[in-house]
Amino acid sequence: MAVDPFAQSQDDELVVATPELVTFGYQLAGPGSRFLAQLIDFPIQVAVLLLVVFGGVALGALVGNGKLALIAAVVLGFIAVWGYYPISEAAWSGKTIGKYAFGLRVVGDQGEPVQLGQAVIRNLVRIVDFLPFFYGVGIFALFWNGRGKRLGDLAAGTVVVRERAPIRL
Repeated sequence: MAVDPFAQSQDDELVVATPELVTFGYQLAGPGSRFLAQLIDFPIQVAVLLLVVFGGVALGALVGNGKLALIAAVVLGFIAVWGYYPISEAAWSGKTIGKYAFGLRVVGDQGEPVQLGQAVIRNLVRIVDFLPFFYGVGIFALFWNGRGKRLGDLAAGTVVVRERAPIRL
């Protein structure tokens, strides 16, 4: 029987109970901070895309083969567009550069670190969240479910939370 980590929580909090009956909570990230993080991540993603396209063109010019340039640019561009979020989130404990800047992190529904599979699933569903225009479906889902989750988070079993500042002694 699965325990719903949101059952005992308020609207903006994820409460996790460990097997030792110790509870801790995460503050859920709101749409505003997630949007601001996206304002940082998207230009970085575009810059990486431009770099790989120029790299593909330079490779084609270097070897004198236009088809090779096109293939390299398309493959590297695909990796830049679809790999930025899952690779960042899996490698940096659920953070992208934008999430890091605003103290956000992706975690599993039970508060566990996000896995590569979860990061891939949540970001593949991003295309549906983006519809019809600038995350229309994602924003609707975020408000509709009351748990701060877009469709990608629902599919992957993840949630975006605010990180607390470390305590210094």
